[in-house]
Amino acid sequence: MLSNIRNLSPEKLPEKSNNEKPTTEHLLRVGVFDGNGAGAVSVIETIEALKIDKGIEPYPISAADIINGELSQTDVLFFPGGSGSKQIEQFGDE
Repeated sequence: MLSNIRNLSPEKLPEKSNNEKPTTEHLLRVGVFDGNGAGAVSVIETIEALKIDKGIEPYPISAADIINGELSQTDVLFFPGGSGSKQIEQFGDE
């Protein structure tokens, strides 16, 4: 996740002016892992907290979504509180 944050160039970050919501093409898409090992309350609270920033488009993402290529449309992947070992088990050995 940190490597994704470091690789964001200034032109990719949403512009903020007068608290107006940026166009969809300028939103920072943040996938919040929602699967086995992620605490349900943590997922909900993380998404709601991210919604405060009008330049962020948070959404839940599952292990199946990630395996099926959803990360190509995601700028940042966030793993909320829970059990990291249970979260990673869903991705298999590959």
